[in-house]
Amino acid sequence: AAEGICLCSPLPDRHDVQFSVWNEQMTAITGYTREEINRLGWFRTMFRDAERERAGERLATFLQGDLLQNEEWEIVRKDGERRIITMSTSLVESGDQQQPLIVALAQDITERRRNAEELALQQAELRHVSRLNTVGQMVAALSHEVAQPLAAISNYAASSS
Repeated sequence: AAEGICLCSPLPDRHDVQFSVWNEQMTAITGYTREEINRLGWFRTMFRDAERERAGERLATFLQGDLLQNEEWEIVRKDGERRIITMSTSLVESGDQQQPLIVALAQDITERRRNAEELALQQAELRHVSRLNTVGQMVAALSHEVAQPLAAISNYAASSS
């Protein structure tokens, strides 16, 4: 699958989740295997500081029924690189478990975001160059309009002396 797919359940004794399914794309996105992320903890490993707190709060509201669809999160991969992912999750009631299961889809959108930011910068630069070009044309037209009367005055002054 092009998306990272995982299945997890909330851990009641600590503010985290335990993964039972973790596809290869999740490993490609995060750099961690399922075993590593279960041992280290999703929230403690993937998020830094304020983002970790926000993610923990988001899990609580999600478990109360608030949908999580295509939300953007900054994570830290195993190699330390910061990446932007989108997450969409659904709750699945499981008859044999007390806790609901969470199905999550993740996509790494870092390159798409960087390309969009680069395009926005290029467009801003193009608008700036266009404005400078317009100002240059106005200055050239104005100098031509001023130069003609000055030339006439100069010629008149030279012929009068």
